[in-house]
Amino acid sequence: MKNKLNLLLLTLTLLIVIMPFSLAQDYLPQKQTTQFNLIISSNNASACNFTYIQYPDGSITSSQKAMTKSGTDFNYIIAAGNFTQLGSTCLGITCYDGLTYETGSVCREVTPSGFTSTTTFFFIFIVIIGLVFLMGVVLKNTWIMMLGSILVILFGFFIILNGVDIIKDMRTTWGIGLIVWALGIYFMYLSVEEQLKEWD
Repeated sequence: MKNKLNLLLLTLTLLIVIMPFSLAQDYLPQKQTTQFNLIISSNNASACNFTYIQYPDGSITSSQKAMTKSGTDFNYIIAAGNFTQLGSTCLGITCYDGLTYETGSVCREVTPSGFTSTTTFFFIFIVIIGLVFLMGVVLKNTWIMMLGSILVILFGFFIILNGVDIIKDMRTTWGIGLIVWALGIYFMYLSVEEQLKEWD
């Protein structure tokens, strides 16, 4: 029985470690409040300018900043303060080849975590936490309950650091993260209290 329990705990731990990597994407959107290095390639252009930012709320900030040329690439670092609004943010570019001007844009989806959606991750993590707690109750094992409490605390920290993509208000996201974190601490307290009773 003990070997089966250890195998189950090892499997759950591996799932928790491997799951974020399996949900990783080839293309990640822009994480909120982080700077972005805008890079474009052009074989013909002699100069390119970063010309505007269109925010998710529809407002536009004009700019005429020369991009730095390196070989056939042009780049410009856009400050983190330009990526506070959640949603699609578009960056305008104008390039000149000596005869004509060409315009274009690069759009980035701004999310709290830098992922397009963490909903699947949240669902899987909640299921794993529920299974750990259920296993702890069925087996009447306070150590497993403590493991579940630690997972809840880690889940709260994850929400605080990365946000919940379906919630656009950062204060609400922080509130949810702190409540989950507090619940984890409370469950940990109950588990430790039960363990101390067993030792008496």
